[in-house]
Amino acid sequence: MSLLRVMMEHIMTFHLALNMAGAVSAGAYTAGVLDFLIEALDEWYDARETQRALHGDDFESWTIPAHEVKLDVLSGASAGGMCAAISAVALQEIFDHVHQTESPMGNRLYESWVRSIDILPLLGTADLPPAHSLLDSTPVAKIAVTAIASQAGREKKREWVAERLRVILTLSNLRGIPYSVNEANAGSFEERIAYHADRVDFTIPGADWAALRTAAMATGAVPVMLAAQTIERARAEYENRLWNDCGSISKIPPAWDDSVVPPRFENVYVDGGVTNNNPFECAREALAQAAGNGGRNPRAGREANAAVITIAPFPGEEPFDPAYDASKQSELPNVLKALISTLVSQSRFQGEDLRLTKDPDVLSRFAIAPVDNSVQDLPALLCGSLGAFGGFIDQKFRDRDYQLGRRNCQQFLRKHLAMPEGNAAIGTGVSPAVQDEYSFVENGTRWYPVIPLMPSLRGKIPALPRDEFKTTEARLEQVASAAAGRLKAVLHALAEHHAAWSLLLSVLFDLGGSAKVKGVILDLLTDDLKATGQV
Repeated sequence: MSLLRVMMEHIMTFHLALNMAGAVSAGAYTAGVLDFLIEALDEWYDARETQRALHGDDFESWTIPAHEVKLDVLSGASAGGMCAAISAVALQEIFDHVHQTESPMGNRLYESWVRSIDILPLLGTADLPPAHSLLDSTPVAKIAVTAIASQAGREKKREWVAERLRVILTLSNLRGIPYSVNEANAGSFEERIAYHADRVDFTIPGADWAALRTAAMATGAVPVMLAAQTIERARAEYENRLWNDCGSISKIPPAWDDSVVPPRFENVYVDGGVTNNNPFECAREALAQAAGNGGRNPRAGREANAAVITIAPFPGEEPFDPAYDASKQSELPNVLKALISTLVSQSRFQGEDLRLTKDPDVLSRFAIAPVDNSVQDLPALLCGSLGAFGGFIDQKFRDRDYQLGRRNCQQFLRKHLAMPEGNAAIGTGVSPAVQDEYSFVENGTRWYPVIPLMPSLRGKIPALPRDEFKTTEARLEQVASAAAGRLKAVLHALAEHHAAWSLLLSVLFDLGGSAKVKGVILDLLTDDLKATGQV
C-alpha cells in the first residue's frame, strides 16, 4: 500500500472558525466576504462528490484535494454579530451568490446588507413615542424577521458545516453582572465590580430563531443610534460560565444573593462592540474544543489543524500624522471626537492578538481586511465614511463594498489561507496531479490552500472603480431634510416624558429654525463624503 493511501485512510480535517469584527454599515463588506467563502466551499464539496462517485476512496485517482474542512464556530460583534446570525441561517439553505451580472435570489446576506437597509427608513418616526434612539429601529427589526428565520423548501445540508455549529455573539450588558474582587470579603459593597462584557451562545441546528434574532439586534444596537434590546437570561448561564485565566479554565460565580436573584431575569443590551468589538478569543476557545486541541490550537506549519479567520473591515488606525497639532487636539470638541474613535479602535484588537495574527509562523489565525490597490490615500471602503455610517446613505456604496469583499476573499483563499507542504491535515500525501494545480511555491516552500478554488471561481473578480459609485447632492439634500425631521420628532418625544429636553428642542428648532438644523447636517454629510470622493 502506498504512503499516499495510508495517509488518506486517516481522517484529514482542517477545522475553521469565522470571527466577524464590528463594522456598522461596512457589514456589507463582511457579507460579501461570507458570500464568496460559502460559494468556494460549496463548489469544492460539489466537486468532491463527483470525485467520490467516480473513484470512491481511491484518493490517488482524485484530481482535486481530498482533505476535508469543518466550520465549527461563528462569532461576531456589532454588525459582525448580525452577519454571523444571518450566516447561521443561510448555511442551512440553498441561495444564489452575487455575481456582478446577475440578480441573486434568496441571498439573505445581500438582501439584508445591501438592498434592505437604507438611511431614509431609519430616519422615519414609526417608533415614536417614546424615544428609544436617534434612529428609527423598526426597519432593522423588519430585516431581522426576514433574515433570521427558516424558509421551507430551500433546505440544504452542507457537509463542511459542523453537525453542531456554535454561534457566539458579544453583547454589552447595561445592567451588569456583579463579581467579587475579594472572596474573603465578598459581602462588602466596596469589594464588588459590575462586569458588562456579555455574550450569548447558540447551537445550530436547534436554536430558537426568535432568540437569535433578538440577540443579533442587540449586538448591532449602536448606543444612542439604535434601540437597546431586552433579553431574558437564566441565572445558571452566569453561574456556570467558564473563564480563561492565563490558560486555566475555571468558573467564577457572580457575587449575588441567591435568595434575591430569580432563576430568570431581564437585562438591557446594546452593541457588543462597546465592550468587545472583536471576539477572537470566544472563537479561538470554542474552536480548540471542537477540534480536540484542548485549550490551544497548534500554531506551527506542520501541526496546525485549526484556524480562526477574522473578517476585520477596520483592522488598523490612521497612519502616523507628522503634522499632528497636540494643542489643537487637546481642545474639548477634538478630545470628545478622538475619545470615541479611541474606545472603538481599542476594542477591536488586543496587542497580543495583533502580534500573533501578523506573525507568519503562526498558522492558527488569519485575518481578511479591505484592500483596494486601485486608489491611493483613500480608505478602501466606501461604507467607512461618516463614522462607518456612510454605507447607509446610498446603496451604491454597499453594492461596491460587497463586491470588494468577494474580491478580497478570493485573493485570501488563493494565496493566504494556506498550509505548507508536510502539514498533517492538508499537505501530507497529496497526489502529484493535485500538487501541480492546487498549490503554489513561495520563498522555496510549497503551500496548499485550505479551501482550494475550483476552476469556476478562479476568474479574476475585477476591482470596481470608485468613481462609478458616487452619491448625488440631491440625495444628500433628501437625507439632511429627513434627518432634521427625525431629530425634531425625537426631541418632541423626549420632551413629552422629560421636561428638560424641551429646552434643547427650543434652542435647536424654535431659535435656530429647522432650515438651519438641516443646513448643518447637510454640510456635515457633504464635507465628509467629498473628502473621500463619494459625492
